[in-house]
Amino acid sequence: MSSGTPAWVVLLVAALGVVGTLAAAVITQVLSGRREARQWERQRDHERERWGRERDERREQWEREDHARWHQERLPLYTELLQRIEEWDHVVNQVLPRLDPGPAVVSEEDQRRLSEALAAVAVADRKLGLFASKETDEAASRFFMDAVFCHLHIGAGGLDDPEHLKQVRFEVRALADRQSELLTSIRRDLGMPPGLETRKVST
Repeated sequence: MSSGTPAWVVLLVAALGVVGTLAAAVITQVLSGRREARQWERQRDHERERWGRERDERREQWEREDHARWHQERLPLYTELLQRIEEWDHVVNQVLPRLDPGPAVVSEEDQRRLSEALAAVAVADRKLGLFASKETDEAASRFFMDAVFCHLHIGAGGLDDPEHLKQVRFEVRALADRQSELLTSIRRDLGMPPGLETRKVST
């Protein structure tokens, strides 16, 4: 500037230059910060999506592992229950007269065999309580309670009465339907197609 320029003008110009430089630096910094913020937001969203995918994948893996573990736990328990039921059926078929009325009261030995077979069903039923589905647990309980009533009616005697024997045989045959319901529920729990039926009680 010329020597005639007032000092205050020189100072003002200098100050404006400094202010402009500072303002440019501040604006640059703000814009840079906004870009970094946007980049950070995008990166955070990306990480969130990646974490969400990984979490879903882990959940699916855990569900598959849980299903496999439950299947491994259930299979031997269900198998044992069905075996104990088959043994109960076998004892009942041996104890009950097949055609004509028999003795009024079954022998003490037959009573013992019936009680032991039913007790084995009860033990197997209790074992699967923690692992069975609600439907299978209820189906097993229905079978067991009906089997208890059959046991009581057989032990009460009167098997020499054709009408009473007929009623007992009817109750025993009804157990086959309970057994079929139980098997259907078990197959569903294990992911098996419906099809095979349990052996019907031949009374």
